[in-house]
Amino acid sequence: GFDYDAMELEFWQNCYDIDMSVMYHRPKPISEPLIIDIDPKYIGTQHATFKKLDKHECTDKDLDFTEKFDLIGSKDGSIIDALVVWFDCMFENKLNKESVICLSTSPEKEVTHWYSTVFLLPEKIKLNKGERVHIELNASRCEENSREYT
Repeated sequence: GFDYDAMELEFWQNCYDIDMSVMYHRPKPISEPLIIDIDPKYIGTQHATFKKLDKHECTDKDLDFTEKFDLIGSKDGSIIDALVVWFDCMFENKLNKESVICLSTSPEKEVTHWYSTVFLLPEKIKLNKGERVHIELNASRCEENSREYT
């Protein structure tokens, strides 16, 4: 989880050396995710892996799922108003089995054209270090376009 509002406000507070913070309005919580670049300094929880897929063995059915997991605060006073989701895709080097290439959309890695995925929460959650919040994430693909989720 991370503090989306704080990240966006920082941009508006120094927009080309002008404080334009009055221009910022939090988007309404929406069912569609935001695909954006994330500043990792606003992440206030430990990472939580909620789904693993083997790209060689997963089936179409595996791509629609509901997962339950806990987010654990990583520092005191963390404000969590969004979830940031990313994937790591591992590729083995056939010439060198010990060498693995990782394609990552993590906000802590160099940004790719896929960016990270953000789900805005309906309300802010305050977490201290070690505190937990239970999350249930439902990922169902659209009937019209199986590459998009509802």
